[in-house]
Amino acid sequence: KKIAWLSPQESEADAAKTKPDVLWDMVYPGFVERYESKMSVEHLELTEQLGARFKSYSTPVNDLFTLTHGDYRLDNMMFGGPYPVAVVDWSSSLGSGAADAAYFMGTGMEGEARLKDEKHILMEYHDRMMSYGIENYDFNACWFDYRRSSFAGLVMAVIASMIVGQTERGDEMFMVMARRSADMALHLEALDLLQLNPSS
Repeated sequence: KKIAWLSPQESEADAAKTKPDVLWDMVYPGFVERYESKMSVEHLELTEQLGARFKSYSTPVNDLFTLTHGDYRLDNMMFGGPYPVAVVDWSSSLGSGAADAAYFMGTGMEGEARLKDEKHILMEYHDRMMSYGIENYDFNACWFDYRRSSFAGLVMAVIASMIVGQTERGDEMFMVMARRSADMALHLEALDLLQLNPSS
């Protein structure tokens, strides 16, 4: 089901320009030129391999969609007001809820801390979803979506760093996001869940 305000009408030309794989191909060379010296060889190789599978990464594998935030990290959460937490700066779209969970975990936690607690935290996340009446989405499916979405912070680092103004703080933030997310994808062997682009 389409929701009008989440699916704005675009011309075919504009829609083609904003397709995730097209956007990735446009910005990736600039990202490498700017940040290659700040990234490990392992992370650069992973990013290159993700690019060769980006069409697969950006293509939904099922129609189990929900409203997603798109930049779900601590910088976009406010605590101590009239609600326990208020989440701001939404880049709303329809997608996998596990993508927001993966983005939050991948950008917000260093490897050792994440590895220690991530499956337990995701099980709590899944249990809470089930308590809201979600059906036909067992934990294995949730874990699959979480693993597949583990590139989310890396993707944001690549694309956002090339379309916003460059600052020293921004460079540092994007590199932390890229490093943590790349570590997460490597630990979860997430590339195994993606297919090479047809032309690769």
